[in-house]
Amino acid sequence: IALMEDQVRNLNERGIPATFINSSQPYHTIDHKLQMAMDGKYRFLYLAPDRLQTEMFQARLPQLDVRLLAVDEAHCISQWGYDFRPAYLQIGDLREQLPGVPTIALTASAPPQVAIDIVDKLHMAQPRIFRKSFRRENLTYEVRASDDIPGLILRYLKGRDEAGIIYARTRKR
Repeated sequence: IALMEDQVRNLNERGIPATFINSSQPYHTIDHKLQMAMDGKYRFLYLAPDRLQTEMFQARLPQLDVRLLAVDEAHCISQWGYDFRPAYLQIGDLREQLPGVPTIALTASAPPQVAIDIVDKLHMAQPRIFRKSFRRENLTYEVRASDDIPGLILRYLKGRDEAGIIYARTRKR
């Protein structure tokens, strides 16, 4: 949800009309956004996978001018989709409803077997697969241990201007 919100905000700030729909929104908000999408008010409509099979979305799908179906975090179709996000497994059904609409599946973590599963589950006949190394020159990985985690994080963040991600083994930690 945070990723969708961030991407939509970024697009809107650039003058590109976009919105998102997810399960945290009330019925009337989703209804309004779908109507605006049908009226051509958005260039990008981000949907959480669980929204794709809802009656509300399915009823409006024929009136939407879908020009590209982009599946982000596509590894969820294979690696985690069966348990974590079963709605990812139904994206292939959506493709069947959108014949001729190009589809792009994006992931940063798809070993060859997962890529094969993504192609299969999305019913892709002749996919073009682009791969790069997991190694990224612009990323730095560090492992640090400390008895003062909050202090360590604050010292790390102080004076930094770039984005970062801090992982911990558990939410409590």
